[in-house]
Amino acid sequence: MHSALDVICGVVISVVIVAVSYLFFGNIEYIQLNNHLSPIVGVVLPLFLSFKYPELDHYSTTRGDTTIILACCSGCSVGYWINEHLGLTFDLDWPFPVTFALLTLAALGVGVARFLVRLGMLVLTRQAVRWASLRVLSRIDGESVSDVDARRRKEIEVPYKFST
Repeated sequence: MHSALDVICGVVISVVIVAVSYLFFGNIEYIQLNNHLSPIVGVVLPLFLSFKYPELDHYSTTRGDTTIILACCSGCSVGYWINEHLGLTFDLDWPFPVTFALLTLAALGVGVARFLVRLGMLVLTRQAVRWASLRVLSRIDGESVSDVDARRRKEIEVPYKFST
């Protein structure tokens, strides 16, 4: 795991990056939400960074974990762009633009049921993509699906984790 020094250095680096780039947040957001190349950059750049992860002399799960984090950021970036182009965003003014109904037992039950159904669909979708992507990548590379060493190779691990 990480030492205290790793965590402290990570926090300091993050603070420096935010302090230097804070003035440009508005411009970056405008470009991200309105440029037609934004979804392509939002997918290609994290995928490229995942492939360029530093090589280690032994296997570690850090490349896969980093790939998952970058893939989540990529998905959020593309999702923000899609929402902006579909007009599904709004500027938050006060008072809050949505009225809330009273919470009743029936409304709570419907909310819990919706949550469970959507969670189930999310898990099923993730498992289906995971199953399919591993088989497609293994077939392309000519490896067995059950070969653990093949799953650890960059050519299979990165697209597998990124798509899942």
